Amino acid sequence: MNMRNNIRYKILILFTILFLFSCKDFYFESCPNYFFSEPFPKRTIDLTRILGHNITLERKSISEPMPYIDSVNKILTYIDSFIIDTINLSIKYNKTSKFNTIINTTEKDTLFNGLASIYRNYYFLSEKKNDSIFWIGAMIINQETIQGLIKTKEQMCDLEFFLIQNPEYKSMLTKDTLEKNYKLDSNKKNIRKVYSKIVENYPVNRIIASGNGNLRNKINDNEIQIIESKNITEESNVESIFPNPASDYVVIDLCRIEKTNVEIINNLGKIIFSDSFENSCIEISLTNTQPGLYYIKIKFEDLNKSETYKLLIN
Repeated sequence: MNMRNNIRYKILILFTILFLFSCKDFYFESCPNYFFSEPFPKRTIDLTRILGHNITLERKSISEPMPYIDSVNKILTYIDSFIIDTINLSIKYNKTSKFNTIINTTEKDTLFNGLASIYRNYYFLSEKKNDSIFWIGAMIINQETIQGLIKTKEQMCDLEFFLIQNPEYKSMLTKDTLEKNYKLDSNKKNIRKVYSKIVENYPVNRIIASGNGNLRNKINDNEIQIIESKNITEESNVESIFPNPASDYVVIDLCRIEKTNVEIINNLGKIIFSDSFENSCIEISLTNTQPGLYYIKIKFEDLNKSETYKLLIN
């Protein structure tokens, strides 16, 4: 009985995959018909500070084209042919243009060339097509995984497909008569809200090696594993804390200009840094700070509240 259910489950997975790909291929020929008129509205960052200059990803792929299938056994054999392979990525940053370039050196394919930003735990990639058209993609980077690292064109097509299937988001669209397609709302909260629903459906690629960045190659069982800052919610007054883990510096991005007092506290409760600020972007040097687990406590004077985040320094 269990074997029969397993067979049915695998058949259902296969036909679901085939259906989704056929639907997307139909749109992919002509899309994207939607565009952004500006890059993601946040300060640009250098991805080599996060990922390093070279990383190796583990991903799942199909080992061979789908054959003619006329039996259940052939379906099961085809599904079992899905394999795990690895790809090597090269990341470069141009200080003049502030462009990040991500190249799949294994397949000699450029995945991205443009501006990168971070907003509420999502990394947004903005690629300029001409003076008035930008394509934006998004991904999630943790210590051990990357989710959503595909070409911005593919993500724009997925975004278009999603908006067609979910008309409740149609307020994001404006008909552009000059370009004869649709301009998308550049409000960062709306962009994140939509992309969070898209990115969660992408496969998660495991990082098996990284170099010269703030991601460690391996986390041992006896080490403390910290995800980036914390699960920052819409109610938080902090948009992002990066990089985390950090080494030379850490940047605290606030939702707006605030009067704040920031403390960095070590694992013994001792305050090793304390200062007051009145801006929306705070960069703190961590030079000569010993590796370990720390806490960032941010006191908002006008709001009479505070928020505390974990920070790993390596």
